[in-house]
Amino acid sequence: MEGEKEVGGGGIVPTAGKPDEERGGGLEAGKQEKEEARKNVEEGEGQEDYDARTLCIVNIGTFTKPNQVERWVKETCKIERVERIKKIRQQRHAFVRMEKVEDVENAMKVMAATKFKGKIYVIEPAAPRNNRRKRKAQEEARDEAAKKAHLEDSREKETDEGKAADVAKKNVKDTITPLWRMTYEEQLARKVDRLRNLLRKLTKNVKKTFKDTVKSMGVETRRYHMSGWSKDQWFGEACAIEKEDIISSPVVQGYRNKSEFTVSFDDDGKPSVGFLLNSFPSVTVELPGEDVATCPWIARSACIAFKDRVLAKSSQQPYNKLNHSGFWRRLIVRHTVHKAVMVVVQVRANKSEAAVVEEAKSLVVDAFCGEKSWLSGPNGEVYTLTSLYMQENNTCSNAMDVSAPLHLLKGEKTVVETLGGVDLVVSPDSFLQVNTEAANKLYALVGKWANMSGTFNSSEEGGGNAKSGESGQKVVALDVCSGTGAIGLSLAKSGVVAGVSGVELIEAAVEDAKVNAAKNALTECTRYVAGRAELHMPAVIANARELGGSEARLVAVVDPPRAGLHPDVQKALRKEKAINKLIYVSCNADSFVNDASYLCRPLTKQELDDEGYPAPFVPVRAAAVDLFPYTEHCELVVLMERAPTKELSEHPGADKEDKKEEK
Repeated sequence: MEGEKEVGGGGIVPTAGKPDEERGGGLEAGKQEKEEARKNVEEGEGQEDYDARTLCIVNIGTFTKPNQVERWVKETCKIERVERIKKIRQQRHAFVRMEKVEDVENAMKVMAATKFKGKIYVIEPAAPRNNRRKRKAQEEARDEAAKKAHLEDSREKETDEGKAADVAKKNVKDTITPLWRMTYEEQLARKVDRLRNLLRKLTKNVKKTFKDTVKSMGVETRRYHMSGWSKDQWFGEACAIEKEDIISSPVVQGYRNKSEFTVSFDDDGKPSVGFLLNSFPSVTVELPGEDVATCPWIARSACIAFKDRVLAKSSQQPYNKLNHSGFWRRLIVRHTVHKAVMVVVQVRANKSEAAVVEEAKSLVVDAFCGEKSWLSGPNGEVYTLTSLYMQENNTCSNAMDVSAPLHLLKGEKTVVETLGGVDLVVSPDSFLQVNTEAANKLYALVGKWANMSGTFNSSEEGGGNAKSGESGQKVVALDVCSGTGAIGLSLAKSGVVAGVSGVELIEAAVEDAKVNAAKNALTECTRYVAGRAELHMPAVIANARELGGSEARLVAVVDPPRAGLHPDVQKALRKEKAINKLIYVSCNADSFVNDASYLCRPLTKQELDDEGYPAPFVPVRAAAVDLFPYTEHCELVVLMERAPTKELSEHPGADKEDKKEEK
């Protein structure tokens, strides 16, 4: 632009429209003037008006060209008196500088109401440009202030013990309940957003596998997509999940029915029990406070009793995992809706320390079975100590080892929990959902989906007693990774299915499932197999046919551990053509994405040619149940069905692409 000159730092400085020779001194004078102009820009001189006249077009796109922006501003928006338009390549924003400040407001209104490439963009005043010297001075001032603040904090920590205690409590809350600063509604929204992103990841994984598979067949990938996938699925989430699709927990405070605590030393170096603060170089714990939302009062009371009545009197020290020394290791407290309590004290002891173990047993029994005020709650509720155990664990891990000996010190071997309408016998090493009230909602959702007609055949749900399903067809649940049988038995008890055929790797859990079936008078309609699911799938199917007949509709329900399904189990479920519906209950959505990527993957050429090989699964519905308020976790439930055909389906946008090519 005539009369202006581009200088270092991105500024434009007005100059006289004369040659360098006339400004005194030829080229040398010109260089001198340029240098002065550059310094003026660095000092910020002449910039007051510059920032006020500049607009920013937000997120206009990385690959948008400057001439495209210029045509839009001048021709489409018909904005006049534009001094300069700037769009740097590979940057997401564009800048428009007006000649006068009074033109800015009108330009913002026009551009904000005019579409560019079919979209409306945010137009806002450009951020003030700090010159380099000023910015450097500000950074140095911030660094100096940070150093002073650090020194002040260090002095306060050394002198103010109360503040140090508050910091420790904050650390406990951040570790155990990382979302404690959020309202419950904000927590639910955060969890839905995360699950939505993971479902998009599932779509990407399947599309990538599909593309590679189709390429190997020599077919144009752009013309096809997988059968059963809608346009919305294929271009977005595998199956939509919205905020209303997350089921909130009925109880958000003190909801855990099982709490596990570490025995170690507190900040003062005294033996204590509670939540882990540090694990290296020394293990530090803190008693659970009332502000830790997940911890129920009964577990907190048991910790206090153990600390005051056992650790304070014992001559043995807490366990030190660095040198594998010490005695007391863990405290586990489990309670039920019937106000029954099971306590397990874990210790490390060698065979030569039998006398030490006996002394510890006596101390534990006196602590929990003597004076029982710890069983009385703040609101008048009274619990009963039903089972008291001691476990000798000599391994390096604190996790409960099923091979470690358990000694029943007082009471009964098990407690009874009611979940999903089923009475379940719970032993010390049994797995059970930690949020009983929310788990009831989870099992109800699984039952509803198990009794639903196939999406590719009918959108109606089965009603009433679904033992006969639609058209007199019986429904039988295949409970894969059945554990102690909680989900399957709840389906049978509520009449959703005619029978349950389960398979579980751990033999002790299978025996517990059979006991639970007998306790609920469901032995006749349940069958359980101990072993690897991938090896026993034919037997599981045979048991299901025995329970429901040869025409029974089979619904697989899988509730794997956090690591997800074993690859061989994935293959067995994928290949079993008798399974047309699969309900996946996941406590770790990342593992679900990995498993579902295989269950939903396209068929290879060899599988397409095999008439007996079934079509892949397609995600149909997704929902979440919040079993873990104040944490990042929740249960994801996904309903998957077989695609209607194994053949390729034409891509929703294939015709449009062909017309574009013809033009």
